[in-house]
Amino acid sequence: SQIDNLIKIVVILTVVVVVSFAFNLFFKAVIEADALMMRNNQFIVCANLYNDVDYQKIENPTFQNRIQTGFEALEGDGRGYQHVYTGLYAIIGDLLAILAFLIILCVNCPLISIVVIISSILSIISSSLYGKYNKKRKLDLQDKRRKSYYFTKTLSDFAYGKDIRVFDMKRHLLAKFYKATDDYLLVEKDIND
Repeated sequence: SQIDNLIKIVVILTVVVVVSFAFNLFFKAVIEADALMMRNNQFIVCANLYNDVDYQKIENPTFQNRIQTGFEALEGDGRGYQHVYTGLYAIIGDLLAILAFLIILCVNCPLISIVVIISSILSIISSSLYGKYNKKRKLDLQDKRRKSYYFTKTLSDFAYGKDIRVFDMKRHLLAKFYKATDDYLLVEKDIND
């Protein structure tokens, strides 16, 4: 009967989900340590290259923005180099689950499977467009972050305190700090909206 067939489909889909989830956990556990070691080795290589840079480039804000963007790829587990590496392997289990779902859907409900495929394609296109826009604004974001960090560091560093008081620069520096922080937050908001 139709109810027995529906129960069978639900059980098969549940088994596919559970197996896919276990497969993903296993893959992620196996490659996490390797990815961490690869990221650390890459960070050492980049840090050594940075130590050999000419002093003129160190003072160049455009160079600093690019360096910060490059090092951001090596920052943490949930982003950049290690995140991409682990995500590529974790996607294998997801692709197997999607393939199993599509086969089951195509056999039982071809119309729904067409809708699922079209919506997936639209989702991939929108994610790709967002990624391209995010990448385009990355250097601008680094520039604003660097300026905001500079004023934060200057205003909170005890070594600059006397000069700020003697030359009465508090209001001037605070105004620049607020502007730099607002500019940074505007770019961040623009990227995330």
